[in-house]
Amino acid sequence: MSGSMKIVAIWMFLVAATIFFWFLWPEHKSMTDDWRVLATILTIVVSTIKIRFVGLWFMELRDAVLPLRLAFELYALGVGAMMIFLYM
Repeated sequence: MSGSMKIVAIWMFLVAATIFFWFLWPEHKSMTDDWRVLATILTIVVSTIKIRFVGLWFMELRDAVLPLRLAFELYALGVGAMMIFLYM
């Protein structure tokens, strides 16, 4: 897959994930507590993945020097983990 096709595929994933969760959240009120917790954690995980994709592909951190890329990867993972920890 060429570079521009990868970017288009990633962009399509970002849009699809956004639309999916946009339609999921109006149903949030009718969910049981267990499903509500699962939906919230899934939203945080997918949001963290989206942040990583934006940073790597659209801010071009995938080609950055290793310390910068590592700092970004750890930041994205840390923020996602902290959000889940604070939610629980």
